[in-house]
Order: sequence, then structure tokens, then C-alpha cells
Amino acid sequence: MPPTNPPEYERTLQQYRDYPMPVRSIEDDRKKLFHRVGDNPSAICTLIFGGRDIFSGECRILVAGGGTGDSTLFFAKYLRDIGGNGRVVHLDQSAAANEIIATRLSRFDLNNVDIQERSLLDLDPQEDGLFDYINCNGVLHHLPSPVEGLHRLSSVTRPDGGLGIWTYAKYGRTGMYHVQRMILDLVGSRPVDADAIALTRDIFSELPSSSLGRYDGSGVLS
Repeated sequence: MPPTNPPEYERTLQQYRDYPMPVRSIEDDRKKLFHRVGDNPSAICTLIFGGRDIFSGECRILVAGGGTGDSTLFFAKYLRDIGGNGRVVHLDQSAAANEIIATRLSRFDLNNVDIQERSLLDLDPQEDGLFDYINCNGVLHHLPSPVEGLHRLSSVTRPDGGLGIWTYAKYGRTGMYHVQRMILDLVGSRPVDADAIALTRDIFSELPSSSLGRYDGSGVLS
């Protein structure tokens, strides 16, 4: 029998299925695409590939745990804008999130993305082939075994390819951790539902702009 996932992982997975992240509106996409950590082709080519431009050819990009698709949309549009023939695979376990990225892609008339409702733990080089670049933003730390997740990603990376990985950190999210602890102290342990979200928003609205965790790294209200 396959191993049973820990309850905490199942709760986190269900939360992302019920509340796809990040929240993006039509107006958001019209204003400006959101660049997540690692969405920087120049830096990728310089730091990982020694200055070689991997995006102008027929590259394969995997966005593992892509959520509602900020990175997927960014790379798909970038490939089209530079006239590249590459494709992006968007991988996420949330059907709701995948529906959102499909809608966002249609707004930009992008057809160079394959959307798959799967876990990155199911990746197999024999079935999925190899990728030139893999983006995995804010995912590995949620897995029952982050190391196993990293091994799966590595297994589908070309020998001369690269990975861009972002995980939670002790200091980089310090303010957010403080606010989360405060909210838990105030509301207690309860399911993530509409009432809990409304209460959290009320708490946020009362915080002064100088509070740790009041804004995320992009200057947007957390």
C-alpha cells in the first residue's frame, strides 16, 4: 500500500484546493504581471547557465506546484514575446487553481502551456521527459518529505539544466510568522473557512502600516 500522507499535509493540500493562491483578478493581469521569486530570465541564464540563453530555443520549463499561475503566465508570455519555441508544463494538485491559470492564459492568448493536475511527487523521467529549467516556488516545505520532492525534481532535470527553488525561511518571513502566531492566539485552532478568513481580514485591517507582516515583500497587503 502507498504511504499515508500526514494529516497536516492533507489539511494544507485541502486549504489550497479550497482557496487557490495567489488571488489574482482580471484587473491585476491588466495592470502588470506579478514576478515571483526566480522569474528573471537574465539572472537564470547568467547564474545557472553561464550566460547561455536557454529560452530562445525549444526549451522545456516545468512550474511545479504552480498554483494560480504567476510564474507559469510569466514564462509562457516571455517565451512568446522573444519568439521562442519552448513550452511550459504547469503542475498543480488543485483543480480550482488549474482552472484559474487556464483562464489567465486565455486572456493573453497563450497556447504554449500544458496544465496537469498532479503532484510533483508523481514526476517520472521515463514518462515526463527532462526539463531545461524547473521553477518550484513555495512548495517543497509543504510536502511530507521535502527531500523526496527535491529528488523528484532533480530526476526530471536535464544534466545541464537547472532549478529555481524558493522555500520558507526563518528570517525572511519573520513579520508574517509573528502575525500568524498572533491570529492563532486570538482565534484559536479552527478550520480555514469563510468566517475564519473574514475574521483574519478584520484583524489585518486594524494593524498599523508599520506592523511586521502587514505587507509582503512586493508591498502588497498580505
